Amino acid sequence: MLEDRLHHSLHRAAYAYWRSKAAEGRLPGRRDIDPVEIPEMLPWISLSDVIRDGEDVRFRFRLVGTGIVERCGRDVTGKTFEEAYHAHALREQRQAFARVANSGRPFLEASHLLAPGKEYVAYERLILPLARDGRHVDMILGVMGFADSRVRA
Repeated sequence: MLEDRLHHSLHRAAYAYWRSKAAEGRLPGRRDIDPVEIPEMLPWISLSDVIRDGEDVRFRFRLVGTGIVERCGRDVTGKTFEEAYHAHALREQRQAFARVANSGRPFLEASHLLAPGKEYVAYERLILPLARDGRHVDMILGVMGFADSRVRA
């Protein structure tokens, strides 16, 4: 069960918030996520548009939190995953996000990143589906968890 694997306080808080916004049997949409309600999470959040072309699914970062930008050493807001990631990371990220976009189920990913001039940094990202119509995922809420990105539970 996903909840049992959420060890990071940020992920537990984000998952509880996301679930509180989901109506019975429906996914929350972007309009349900109110930044005023989650100020401590904002630096660690990304929003990505889901771009569907037949069977193919791609993603574009609509928003990337300041904590993520600082940790990664660059801002990828407005960029597609193809523009933001190198080949290996692109494959890994597209696979994780496509899993969520196609299933409508949250997913916890563990990986690492290499920011320019920095060492590899381990992270976990909670990937949460959003759907304007409550069923078809059209946006993804990503929540990055690093050792120093905690929130009060």
